[in-house]
Amino acid sequence: MSRQPLIYAIDIVRQTLACHNANLSRHSDRVAYILLQMLKDCEEYTGREKQNIFLLGLYHDIGAYAQETSRIHSLEIQDAMEHSIFGYLLLRTFSPLSEYADCILYHHNHTAQYYPVPLTQKHRRIARLLYMAGRIDICLMQDGPKAVVPYLANLQRQHLLSDQELQLFQKADEKRQICEHLCAGSYRDALRDYCRKEFIFSSQDIDRYLITSQYALVFLNESAVLRTCYALSLCEHFATLLKLSGHSRKITRLAALLHCIGQRTDFTAVRTPADFERSLKAQYSAARIRSTLELLTGLIEDQLQIVVDQSMQLPAYLFDQKRVSFSLSTTAEVVALSHCIAADKNWQTNTVYLGKQRLLSLLSQKYQDCGVEDSALFALKKHYEQILPAAHKDVERARQAFYRLRQEMRDLNRLLTHYNEKYLA
Repeated sequence: MSRQPLIYAIDIVRQTLACHNANLSRHSDRVAYILLQMLKDCEEYTGREKQNIFLLGLYHDIGAYAQETSRIHSLEIQDAMEHSIFGYLLLRTFSPLSEYADCILYHHNHTAQYYPVPLTQKHRRIARLLYMAGRIDICLMQDGPKAVVPYLANLQRQHLLSDQELQLFQKADEKRQICEHLCAGSYRDALRDYCRKEFIFSSQDIDRYLITSQYALVFLNESAVLRTCYALSLCEHFATLLKLSGHSRKITRLAALLHCIGQRTDFTAVRTPADFERSLKAQYSAARIRSTLELLTGLIEDQLQIVVDQSMQLPAYLFDQKRVSFSLSTTAEVVALSHCIAADKNWQTNTVYLGKQRLLSLLSQKYQDCGVEDSALFALKKHYEQILPAAHKDVERARQAFYRLRQEMRDLNRLLTHYNEKYLA
């Protein structure tokens, strides 16, 4: 069995989301910390369940990142439904936390019962904990630590919290000074240490956590989702053709997921080959490469870091017409080439910008000018009619799943709007 590359997946997710919405990410961190400290002495949940509830705290507002808002109070209190639905669908479809996705859907309306998504009593209590932790953080930030317990007591009188949950927080705060650590900022070290020491994930779970965070940023943009799927599929087909080892395949897959992680690249303005080159040059600018590598520093093992670095540097060298000054690995070439090919497709019109002949000619000339060995490019030339159609089939399956998910999101929005207006007004 091949070794699992070292990667702090949860820290990468946190850093990626923080790059796009620091306020929202900070709120999610604090909610997770509150849950972590509250549940340490709670015997109702197993150790694994407590870990999952902590992760739910980090992900409870995952559906809000596509909304481009930093108004935490509005998200938590006024505009809660839409991001709860989106977060529910993201977690249910992509993440390892799929069995807990209903907790995200109900974390603002935990007294409800939506017929298409039934909720067990245990998950209702978890949804209420998420609600409680979110309210604690907002109250703490707005009114200070002395206001928290009276605020929670008022929620308890409204039957939005139980007396047991209020006492759980009070005891944990007295014992561990939760509010004090949140106000001082010292919670960050505890959060980082917990994320790095407590979580050991399988390759599949790492894959799913990274995809969930990436789709949270771009899922409302169909082209970006399909381009990501296309690049990942191309990497898989290249790895098979080149007969990469099991470990190399894992490195390639992870590097493809981390390649330009968290970046939102717009190819909608591409109309000509010259536009295509300009778009790639912009995507692989020195600033973008630096921001991605800085985000990953200290969070992945050296071998993986080198592959990610080279996979981003290669297109930059190719489209700046610089001689490549490093020894390029095959895995890095596979990742870089897959992302460059994926950028050639306009998913809105289902057409290509360059097409087979112009794309291969352009890449061959760039490789020659920059003195690059061409293991993956050679395989592409030889097996083009095998690799790309197979990857297109994978993307079409993803496209259909995307459409079904968007339809379900619309249906749930309609249903829950009606329910809330009728029963929760």
